[in-house]
Amino acid sequence: MELSSKDITDLFVFVADRIIENEPYLCELDSVVGDGDHGITMTRGWKNAKKALLNCDGTIAEKFSAMGTALASNMGGAIGPIYGTLFKTFAKESEGREALNPETVAGMFWQGLQKIKLAADVKEGQKTLVDALSPAADSLSESAKDGLDLRQALEAAAECAEKGAQATVDMVARKGRAKFLKEKSLGHRDAGATSMAIMVKAMSEFFVQGNIG
Repeated sequence: MELSSKDITDLFVFVADRIIENEPYLCELDSVVGDGDHGITMTRGWKNAKKALLNCDGTIAEKFSAMGTALASNMGGAIGPIYGTLFKTFAKESEGREALNPETVAGMFWQGLQKIKLAADVKEGQKTLVDALSPAADSLSESAKDGLDLRQALEAAAECAEKGAQATVDMVARKGRAKFLKEKSLGHRDAGATSMAIMVKAMSEFFVQGNIG
């Protein structure tokens, strides 16, 4: 099972719609330890990413690049450059490919994680989206090694991303506005980690609902 260029469009339109649907929930989470606008920011970014994707008739890499530019340009604060970095890395890792297999998808996520950690000077355990992205990337790498197909790999990755996001409840924020709350940030789920988990879950749901394969 591989993802074609058309599949990439269908997949990430589906992902965009799922993230946009969660705007109220993400704003609610962010209202506790942030500005309360994370859902609005994500909606603005993903609406523009969806538009850019639908207007791109190019290669898989060109579609990821268009999405990365749209996300980086339309999301404020640090989150825009972070998502821009992720999808620009997806573009680089998929360059020259007409379809994506589990190994390629795993490599995209792994390299994206490394780029974000370096660019944002962030690591696991600091109550950020990395706490959802990192376990998802690890899971995808393990699934590729075990020979799982994309549906199985993404289902496992979605579970790991959700567990990672839930684990932020017990973390003290070390990055972003929430870091100023120090110990008061304990007991609250991170909105950024949650939106990342939603993205990975939506990718999994696309397969589970029979949209491909």
